[in-house]
Amino acid sequence: MSMHDESLLGELALRLAKSPEDVATEGMVYILSRSDAARGLVQRLADEWATRTLRPIVSFRSQVVGTDQARPDLEAQDADGVPVVIFEDKFWAPLTEGQPVTYLRRLADRGGVLCFVVPANRIILLWDELIRRIEQAEGAPVALPRDEPELKIAQVDGNRTLVLTSWSFLLGQVRTALEAEDNLALIADLRQLVGLAARMDTSGFVPFTLSDLTAPAPRHIVQLCNVVDTAVTRVTQEPFADTKGLAASAGAGWYGRYFHLHEYVCQLSFNAPMWSRYGRSPLWFRGPYKPSEAANRALAARYGREECIEVHDGFGAGSVWLAVRVLEGYELDGVVNDVTRQLADVAAVLARTDRPEASDALPDEVGFSILDPPTAQAD
Repeated sequence: MSMHDESLLGELALRLAKSPEDVATEGMVYILSRSDAARGLVQRLADEWATRTLRPIVSFRSQVVGTDQARPDLEAQDADGVPVVIFEDKFWAPLTEGQPVTYLRRLADRGGVLCFVVPANRIILLWDELIRRIEQAEGAPVALPRDEPELKIAQVDGNRTLVLTSWSFLLGQVRTALEAEDNLALIADLRQLVGLAARMDTSGFVPFTLSDLTAPAPRHIVQLCNVVDTAVTRVTQEPFADTKGLAASAGAGWYGRYFHLHEYVCQLSFNAPMWSRYGRSPLWFRGPYKPSEAANRALAARYGREECIEVHDGFGAGSVWLAVRVLEGYELDGVVNDVTRQLADVAAVLARTDRPEASDALPDEVGFSILDPPTAQAD
């Protein structure tokens, strides 16, 4: 965060406010209530995102509790008080159980746009989960007409649109509208809101809440590490897999098991850094330890280049990473069975490639870096 982005509101909201999201929402309501240009911008953006002209927006209301008991942060409503656009403002609060499906159902009768506003570096983490929840609830895939780094759009049906955008994108659009209106006072007020968003977006440390500290996260982490151990044990019962010469390893935020699939050294890990960086899953498969163009091409052909993540900046560089999905609502055995199935599917892909030479099958170094699987030590 630069000095230009700092603001008194950003510091006070982080230190004193129970919910910085509520502070940001009320800041948006303050600006919208005082600027024709900002209100017109919301209408134009909503029409653009929906690819059609929506009902005219005549009012904005925050924290509207409906008959569904859901409470979205901000509604842009028509003359009948029916939402045209629903904004859900988030910094680091998790999705609730009903998001986004409950809010989309609120738009079902007359249509409209549901827009999540989040930090830019959280977009990739949330997008897959939002789409997954919608497709699961709707029973059909959604169309994805726009996929940009800070603006993603999904057409749920002919009537409803899901948007995921960043605070920097949305507030930048509002600033442009205020500048066109030459509203210097509100531009100064907006700068305070920009400072809050920048503070929350770039803060290296996300403050803990009571729910964080009392949630079952520690138990889930232990369970995920158990899934790693059990799935590797199970897959190495197959003739194409073994752990000869390899051992478990761990690092900052991750625990993994190394094993061979058709002589390639691979890894299955609970990996918080990859989970935080790319979303998708807490469990990750790392492809051949020794980079193999043939194996990488085969994996990309099977899973698609978007699923096969190639890291080039030093964090797990040189290998292909695949998110290993974790089933919801299943006991340990069901989760392990599905993880084992996914590993077997990868093995089937690797089976069709040229095997590495024996000298390349094992790592050269012993270490505990995420880049270097350790060899097993003799007793």
